[in-house]
Amino acid sequence: MHLRRFDFDDPTCGLSRGESDLAIVWPPVSAEGVEQLVVTTDRRAVALPVSDPLATRSELGPADLGDRDWVVPRAPDAEWQRFRHPASIGVQDVRGVVESGSVEETLELVAAGAGCALVSENTDQHYARAGVLIVPLAGNPRCTTALAWRRSTTDPAVTRIVAEVRSLGLPLG
Repeated sequence: MHLRRFDFDDPTCGLSRGESDLAIVWPPVSAEGVEQLVVTTDRRAVALPVSDPLATRSELGPADLGDRDWVVPRAPDAEWQRFRHPASIGVQDVRGVVESGSVEETLELVAAGAGCALVSENTDQHYARAGVLIVPLAGNPRCTTALAWRRSTTDPAVTRIVAEVRSLGLPLG
């Protein structure tokens, strides 16, 4: 087994290009021929610079987040990108958009004050970044993480892993 990290340029983490056999992805992923099994859910949240007046709030709603600049993923999967745009949570008046190629770049742009970004509530557990606070969205909207593989795979290791994960009765979270 070899581990490899993919950025926003391939939300299928190499599956659609045949560069990987099994991946952990952030749905929705619209690539044809890719199967997904949700393994965990998390609350959606907003990454804000620590200097932002909203950063001290316990939760935020769409009405709080209008007339702002946003950091959004630059990705070829329109469905995947749309889910990560502020319009997906009901923010109507986006002032401007700055594109990002990875989670790390997104958080650096937020810390630098380029805008706020949609993330999961637990983003800071995996990508802690000085200068950024994560504030949950009101109403408990969720996002997911999934195990993904090519539908056409015949690899017995992939088949065995998928079966074992299915037997766990996920999702968690």
